Amino acid sequence: MGTHLAAAVPGAEPLAFGATWVGAVGSIVRAVAGALVEAHAAGIIHRDVKPSNILLRPDGGVQIVDFGLAHLEDMPTLTLSGEFAGTPYYVAPEQVENLSGGIDGRADVFALGVTLYECASLRRPFSGRTAVEVLTAISTREPEPLLRLAPYLPPDLDRLCRGALEKDPNHRYASMAAFGGDLG
Repeated sequence: MGTHLAAAVPGAEPLAFGATWVGAVGSIVRAVAGALVEAHAAGIIHRDVKPSNILLRPDGGVQIVDFGLAHLEDMPTLTLSGEFAGTPYYVAPEQVENLSGGIDGRADVFALGVTLYECASLRRPFSGRTAVEVLTAISTREPEPLLRLAPYLPPDLDRLCRGALEKDPNHRYASMAAFGGDLG
């Protein structure tokens, strides 16, 4: 399936993103994690990680774009109380609940975990007919196990997704570097 993904990127080599769908997804998500490690090291939290903000280059390179909702750590947020920044399907529970402890890189880990789950299974882990339903699902429901949706996927991929999609940020991957390291 890697050749189909490359066909979607004009000028890409057939195996630019990997020989299999899972290999391509893993390679792309790992590259995004690496870019976010750099952003987090500079104190920047993206806050809107999602598939449409990931660009694929013909050489197999990956770029993360749209830092319009990015937040500098240790700086006050510009959103009003009770609001969150981000796209509903990809926000972390702490963004939904506007927790007083603030948002850190683990919110980006959650969003990249949603992206990995979606790209691997072709289904979002949290759904609803309205934004409120989606946000409620993120806060209160566990996603369907990835291996139930796609039993052909490697069990390690399910474990990675579960670790990234933990509701409590203290139980989630502690950093993008840790998540990216396991993706390797």
